[in-house]
Amino acid sequence: MNIIPKKKLIILMIQLYLILNLTIQAEGENRNSIELQQSEWLFNENLAWDLLLAQETIGFRYPGTAEHLETQVFIENYFSGLSEWTFTRQTFEYNGVNLANLIVEKESSNTLKWVVLGAHYDTRAKADNDTVDTSVPVMGANDGASGVAVLMELARVVAEKMFNSSIRLIFIDGEDQGSGGMAGWEWIVGSSYYVDSLSESEKDEIECFILLDMIGDENLNIHWEKNSDIGLREEIWLAADALGHAEFIQGEKYGMKDDHIPFIQAGIPAVDIIDFDYPYWHTRNDTSDHCSAASLNAVGQTVEKWLTEKVGLNETDPSISTPSDDNKTTLMLVFDGTIIILIIALKRKRNLKF
Repeated sequence: MNIIPKKKLIILMIQLYLILNLTIQAEGENRNSIELQQSEWLFNENLAWDLLLAQETIGFRYPGTAEHLETQVFIENYFSGLSEWTFTRQTFEYNGVNLANLIVEKESSNTLKWVVLGAHYDTRAKADNDTVDTSVPVMGANDGASGVAVLMELARVVAEKMFNSSIRLIFIDGEDQGSGGMAGWEWIVGSSYYVDSLSESEKDEIECFILLDMIGDENLNIHWEKNSDIGLREEIWLAADALGHAEFIQGEKYGMKDDHIPFIQAGIPAVDIIDFDYPYWHTRNDTSDHCSAASLNAVGQTVEKWLTEKVGLNETDPSISTPSDDNKTTLMLVFDGTIIILIIALKRKRNLKF
């Protein structure tokens, strides 16, 4: 009888659950996507939270590791369940290490402009802010997994809604290794490479770039980032205010060298949505027990509202299919419960034999 490694089993189950969920609608919902109103926010904090936990289950995800490659596969497999999106890899080498920006696109026939959202998926190789051991890697539940989780859940939302704009999501590599994270590395490697690869006409086609970084803190406080486009950040913070998300604070506090900077330098309006008041930044304690699903929801729902108001909805888009009304709620709940049990079991190091 074969024994399946616990981590691989859990990741497999999570991926199966997430792909299954993309095609399941709750019993009694029976809602046609054409009838969606702008007041209906589809972002699901529980699904986003599962995506954060799935990345943490993979392990330390810094460049050059098997876990880093496993994260790429995890993201790619997720989009295999979203046929509306086109998935591509932008591969390159930096300091002898293979990196990849993961780019997914949902094109609209209504405009030539692209709204681009991004988050970095690499985690820091060295916990240099830790007070006990600075040599160990960072788990990056907040600094890495939170932005990716919200971006992935927003992909499901965008697949269901009919936006009057083409949407591009970039899962960015090599952001978090500067200042000694990995010897000889700079910050924001992947985003710099991506922007440098764009032609002038491709830059002109990007309407704006929104970065999601460190947005899972259980005590979330997101101030205006000083380098961000003033008009664009005001739009987003007003959307948060309209939803009652007081975690978005109108007032500058930090100026960040983050993945939005290459876009700004290229003349593309960009905003960094980031909570830098996180006490576990670049420490061993950047783990899910210091994060919150409610924080993911505050950001995800805000971005969904902002995006809906920014570009509007198109009720005649033929690329949008009607959600299934099959009665599969029970099956979905079974998978949800299975994922939770498996994650808890891994954390407690139980033996799972099949």
